[in-house]
Amino acid sequence: MKISKLQIVEPKYWSNLTRESHLGWLGLTEPEMINNWVDRIYEVNYGADNIVSFIENFPIHYVMQDGPYRWRIQGSDERNIPLVKASLTETGTAISATDTSGIGRSIFFMFFGERYFEATSVIVGERPNDYSLRVLEDPIQVGNNWRYKVQLITGDDELFLPYEELQVATRWSEEYGSRTRII
Repeated sequence: MKISKLQIVEPKYWSNLTRESHLGWLGLTEPEMINNWVDRIYEVNYGADNIVSFIENFPIHYVMQDGPYRWRIQGSDERNIPLVKASLTETGTAISATDTSGIGRSIFFMFFGERYFEATSVIVGERPNDYSLRVLEDPIQVGNNWRYKVQLITGDDELFLPYEELQVATRWSEEYGSRTRII
């Protein structure tokens, strides 16, 4: 989502190593830098009264050339990712209302549109105090989506994730990373 006519690219996310191809994909080839530091856009979401007061917080910088320029900004480090689908099998057959995903610590699969979580991540949905899932291995790309092998973290073998929690577009985020990697 662009927030200004001056913005030339949409926000992009990736994980792991950043290479020259990522920077080229974003058009970062010899621009004039507005400043040498990264500004955080925290107040846009959490505290600025309006966009004018937000913009007035930044120093004025005059661009000395007519060519392209760039301004480094950074959004929030933490965000939530919409679920594309959930499945009891690797093939990706969508779950039904009668399925009991995660019962008895059984393994099931979640598909997201991007690679955001890693092995050892503990993720939570829209009811974080009720259900936590451990990502058991690094995700595998399946078409345009990423398949995550997950397991419900619970001390009750009768507990399972309700069908409503695994609906398309429910939001999931990383709660924390566990220290041990399950092999």
